[in-house]
Amino acid sequence: MATAGAPTSVGQADAAMTRRWLVLALLVGANTLSLLDRQLPFILIEHIRADLKLSDTQIGLLGGIAFSLTYALLGIPLARLSDTYARKWVMAACVSFWSLATAMGGFAQNFGQLAASRVGVAVAEAGCSPTAHSLIADLFPDRRGFALGLFTAGVPAGIMIGMAVGGVLVEQMEWRHVLFLAGIPGLVLGLLIVALVREPARRGGSGTTRPFGAALKVLAQRTSYGWATAGATLNALATIGGSTFSAALLIRVYGFSAAQAGLALGAMGAIISITG
Repeated sequence: MATAGAPTSVGQADAAMTRRWLVLALLVGANTLSLLDRQLPFILIEHIRADLKLSDTQIGLLGGIAFSLTYALLGIPLARLSDTYARKWVMAACVSFWSLATAMGGFAQNFGQLAASRVGVAVAEAGCSPTAHSLIADLFPDRRGFALGLFTAGVPAGIMIGMAVGGVLVEQMEWRHVLFLAGIPGLVLGLLIVALVREPARRGGSGTTRPFGAALKVLAQRTSYGWATAGATLNALATIGGSTFSAALLIRVYGFSAAQAGLALGAMGAIISITG
């Protein structure tokens, strides 16, 4: 009986291994699309600015208050949601919602409407990383660092694709149509997540989520967490402004076309960030 059962056990182990790598691939895809949709408007920004008569202050607000502040405020509630409900549904809902919000930006007729679409993108994207980190922690307890590294590589990949492809497309069609097209992959990915991801067992079993206050006390006792948070905050402070205006700088000051600016910025992001 033991001999006969061995192949089945090996087959089940292989299937489980294949499933977890498939889930990781879907999560990397989600992270890639998250950054693609986040950065895409800023390679289109000179076309958007001319069409909607935006000021540089308004462009800054699109990347700052409309997106970044919303993202920061919603991150904790959505992380809590992924602690409470099936994570594949949280992830699928987030991917689908931010993709729809990206596409809705193509209908904007003024700054307020475009800002509202960016708020919608930020609301949903705030749930991507915490939900994915929770899934990866349970799926890869033995290779968590490597799996998280692959997931994080979706950040520069998304920026690279968004900048490069967005810059080329906006010279072939209206900026609105580029945003419409950008919403399609996320809707497909949301369906794939629902169809292919099996909710893994949570480490420690169900019902182990700490109360929010207790979780804060644990984190407050970890000096490394404080330094990591400070570093991440300074990194975001230094990079968000640059990413918002880098394409505009190349186009306005150095005479780049949108396609040239996108390819240049995308290549830099790919070579430096993915290697890191």
